[in-house]
This record gives sequence, C-alpha cells and structure tokens, in this order.
Amino acid sequence: MRNVALELCLPLALVLGLAGCPKKHDGGDAASDATSDAPVAVVDSGPAAPEAANVNEIARFGDETKIANEIAKTEAPLTVARKSPPNGEWVARLARGTEVTKIASHEGQVLVVFANPKKTDERLMGWVVEAAFKAAAAAAQKCKADKDCGGKNVCVPHENGTKCEKACSTTNTAACPEHFACTGEGLNAEGKTVQYCVSTLPADAGAPKAQDGGGAVVAVDAGKPAAADGGK
Repeated sequence: MRNVALELCLPLALVLGLAGCPKKHDGGDAASDATSDAPVAVVDSGPAAPEAANVNEIARFGDETKIANEIAKTEAPLTVARKSPPNGEWVARLARGTEVTKIASHEGQVLVVFANPKKTDERLMGWVVEAAFKAAAAAAQKCKADKDCGGKNVCVPHENGTKCEKACSTTNTAACPEHFACTGEGLNAEGKTVQYCVSTLPADAGAPKAQDGGGAVVAVDAGKPAAADGGK
C-alpha cells in the first residue's frame, strides 16, 4: 500500500516542481527585448521637390543655392522661364500671378517648378529672374488693356513691362510692317491669347522704330550718298 502511494506522489511532485520554477532569461533574449522596445529615429528630409517633365533639359550649377520648396507667385506682367539663365531657350511664358515652387537660386536667377500653361496636369521647370517676384515699375506699364493702344494693336506684357504691339494673325501676316513678322503669340494684358508682330532684325541691330504702338516703320532719311572725289 505504501508503494502505491509513493508511485502516485512522485509524478505529482514533479509536475508541481516544474510549474513553480521561474523561466530563465538569457542575455540574448534581454538584448532582443531591449532592441524591440527602443524608439526608432525618423529623419525628416523636408517635402520632396515637385517632379518636372523636362528636368533633364534644365541647366544646373554646382554652386547654386538650394531653396526648400518655397511657394510663390510671379508679380511681373510676364515672366519667361528658360532652360538656362540668363538667355537660354524658352520653356514657357508665365502670366502675372502664376504659382511656382522655388527650388534653387544662382546669380540672380531662380529655378522654379510650375504647371505647364498648355497642359495643366504636367509640371515643368525653368530659370526665371529674381525680379519676376516684384511688381513692375509704373513707368514700365505702357498700357493696361488693348483699348489703350488704339485700333489694330494689342497690349502685350513683357518681362520689363507692358507695351503696345501690332496685332496680326496667321491669315493676315501682311499686317506686319517691314522688318517684322507675325511670330509673337501669348496672353495680352487682359489674359486673352493674341498674335502680334515681332522684329526680325538681330538683337544687336536694334529693333526698328514704329509709329502708333507698332504701326508703319519710320524711315530715316540719311540724305544722298556723297559723290566720290575724282580729283576734279
């Protein structure tokens, strides 16, 4: 009888003994728990620059100053965005009040990203002058609307102000005087797309002077050519 009781007590003691033993933690488990509980540092690199469809066509400079995606609006009557400053190929003409994102600057020029005026779901980038974000002087405003320019002329914004230009069209290129061609196109001061005459002379030759905001060219009379002195 004593042997039977002993046989019953031994398994029960083993079970109770195992249940009462605390679990042993080794160094590996402790390190794992500490690692899982440690806070993860997140580095804020700032907002990403807007993507531009023509990013590979734009000039960049090693010494340009980065701008942290500053949102701004143009103030000049017209802003020309270019592939490279200061006189590179045009990317787009931006009307006053166009919203842009500034991403860099270099020698008085600002690299901006903006909505393509001809395809609003596409972004473009280009270099513009710093003065684009300042209102033009009143003296540079030659007109405010087409009515200020008289018949057959339009008020066109330029980078340095507004000016009356001779109106033309693809079906009326004869409206342009000598040394002009109907190659100008853009928004007038009222936001309407217009075409106008542009000088065909080289930039260093100076544009011919025109009457009444782009009318007929004024010819300068230089007099008769001097006769060659034959010694008589």
